[in-house]
Amino acid sequence: MNMTKVKRYVDLHARKTKLEAELASVKEKLSELEPFVLEQFEKAGIQNMKVGDWKPYVHSQIWASVDKSNPRAMEILKANGLADLVSETVNSQSLSAYVREQVRLYEDADSKNLEEVLKQALPDELLDVLKVSEKTSLRVVKA
Repeated sequence: MNMTKVKRYVDLHARKTKLEAELASVKEKLSELEPFVLEQFEKAGIQNMKVGDWKPYVHSQIWASVDKSNPRAMEILKANGLADLVSETVNSQSLSAYVREQVRLYEDADSKNLEEVLKQALPDELLDVLKVSEKTSLRVVKA
């Protein structure tokens, strides 16, 4: 086994973990400062200013989402010319969790391949409409 590449992989993973933690800390500090800076811009009546090589500026954007508690929401959107925005969707994470659970119920110690297990775990009509794959990856935990 080439331990040089394994060690390199683990070293890079450790570096990535450290950088992600540092980034999370920076994002938190930015979130804490943003309301103060926005307030200062508003008080000064400005939209932007140059600070060294950077230029912070005020940006506003409108976002909309559907009130899913209204049972007529989709019907109302369609009636108002927004039918092209309405689609029936499936939550892929929930669907994947369901398939994993069904596979767990039918897996045995003989470790059959995924296709064989799926044929036992799911009805044929579901197998006809689902794409199921298995991804194998390398992960690292702190020892």
